[in-house]
Amino acid sequence: DMYSASATLNSAMEQGTQLSGSAILYTGYEFRARLTDGTRTFLSIGALSEDGNTSTGRYMDANQDEIGLDFTAVRVRGTHSEILAVEPSYIRAGGSAEITIHGTGLSGDVDLGAGVTVTGVVSTDANTVVVSASADGGAALGSRSISVGWSALVGGFVVYDAVATVQVEPAYGMARVGGANGTRLDQLALFDAVGYMADGTRIGAMPAAWSTEPFDEVAEQLDDVHFAGMMAPNAGIYDPADAGLNPARPFSTNNVGNLKTVAVVHDWSRVGVWGTRNAVRGEGQLIVTVQRWNDPPIR
Repeated sequence: DMYSASATLNSAMEQGTQLSGSAILYTGYEFRARLTDGTRTFLSIGALSEDGNTSTGRYMDANQDEIGLDFTAVRVRGTHSEILAVEPSYIRAGGSAEITIHGTGLSGDVDLGAGVTVTGVVSTDANTVVVSASADGGAALGSRSISVGWSALVGGFVVYDAVATVQVEPAYGMARVGGANGTRLDQLALFDAVGYMADGTRIGAMPAAWSTEPFDEVAEQLDDVHFAGMMAPNAGIYDPADAGLNPARPFSTNNVGNLKTVAVVHDWSRVGVWGTRNAVRGEGQLIVTVQRWNDPPIR
């Protein structure tokens, strides 16, 4: 059947964007939605659980489907309470942070586990609870469960001592040149810098300083870093250069390239009463290539 659809988009990039549109539900569980804010169009593709109470899928820009997110949604029903996500999903032992908990029907005290104290409530409603918190230097390290009232998120929060390693995810990415008044938009590449503790515990995606470097000697000789595009310095978003032949390059070739994606996470580790600021580096690979002319709808 056909349904109307609406959403409010809140993200690190924008707050309070209102979207509206329509959706089709196929065979009772598979749905497709198209929403717009009047300027941009977004697609939502997902599937309902057997009981119809939860949904998983992907939400994306209609014109550049690499820009999007995977989601889990829950149906609002009666007094049901459920935590869906927490951000950031970690706190450093001996440190403090503002923690945002998202869900439905949220009500009651926030418990972040032994050794992590809620020092204040910034804001609260049925869908979002924001608290300030501090972690004891001796708080147990690793993943833990958190709760709001009777609702709990199992293993959804991490207390860490220091970032030992950083992994760029995905480890291998691809971007495509485009634009330049052509028929194909450029295809961005998006990366996360994921911190890990010394014992291998995944901390989560962390703020990082981003850059690119030549992947090998050939890339250095061809100056791929200069020609292929640009990485946002404070986000893992790579914007490739324009398509078309470039007379400034050898053989007037396209603005393609073979690059390292470099993320540096700056983190404070604590030894006794002293703090040390560490710069932990992670690397991935990025191929910048030409347009995809045959773009199948399912891939």
